[in-house]
Amino acid sequence: KQWYQRRVRGRKRECRGELRETAERLCEMTSSSSFLPCHQILDRKAMFQQCVEEICIADWRRDVYLPLCNSLSELANTCTQLGVKVGSWQCGTPCDAKVLYRTKIEETIVV
Repeated sequence: KQWYQRRVRGRKRECRGELRETAERLCEMTSSSSFLPCHQILDRKAMFQQCVEEICIADWRRDVYLPLCNSLSELANTCTQLGVKVGSWQCGTPCDAKVLYRTKIEETIVV
């Protein structure tokens, strides 16, 4: 809980409708098998809520995956610092470096 409060304290933004739905859909990744070991030391609901809040307070319309990947990376780092081994959560997700690179190239070509 302390980890969650430190990350989002003082940064609020209205989060409802399409933004909230998108954030909640993306943040389901906090329940993936990669993060299951973290659920033993960090509250699963707080992990999910922190991720949603990160997306909501960011300018997500530019790059919805940046706040998601930052939040998941911070979560993985926190778990690792607390002695919990996190699986390779990036593989096959929008946070995979290859996927991000390909998306950036496609966005550049479209523009």
